[in-house]
Amino acid sequence: ARRILAWFQTRRWGMHRRPHPAYHAFVHVLFWAGGLRPSEAAGLQWQDIDLRRGLLYVRRSFYLRVYDRPKCPGAKRTVHLLPETVRILAALCPLHVTPEQPVFTCTTGTPINPASFGDHWHDSLRALGIRVRGLYCTKDTFATEGWRTMGMDWVSAQTGVDARTLKKHYALWKPDESG
Repeated sequence: ARRILAWFQTRRWGMHRRPHPAYHAFVHVLFWAGGLRPSEAAGLQWQDIDLRRGLLYVRRSFYLRVYDRPKCPGAKRTVHLLPETVRILAALCPLHVTPEQPVFTCTTGTPINPASFGDHWHDSLRALGIRVRGLYCTKDTFATEGWRTMGMDWVSAQTGVDARTLKKHYALWKPDESG
């Protein structure tokens, strides 16, 4: 995760060949903020972020250029942000922002579309020599690291995924008590 985030932070994009902080922030949020699905992160608007309290509210998704409800009722949730995530989002926040303004935009100013962002994701993995996998694997990283450090109940609350489902999918990757 650290190597991928560093790649997105330093990569130069667009005609002017400069870093695009929204791409780095998007990937950071996918890795470290509540196990958001890519469509949920893409659907975030500034009205969904409370930087002062360190909270993020999942209320919609954005996929194939369409806003919609989250995948399931449990996906509509409040996520507690890590201090580093708050810092990254605060740096990304425009000076003059409207509530409906998307948090993560492409270099053209339109909302990030997870379907097309996948190309950038795969470019980063190839450049870093990491086995290519889908963007959704960031949710898996959040779940396994969160379970290891904070416990399954915390991961369940943050992700909106039932504890039984988490056990079914992630128990194999949970270190045993002996280390």
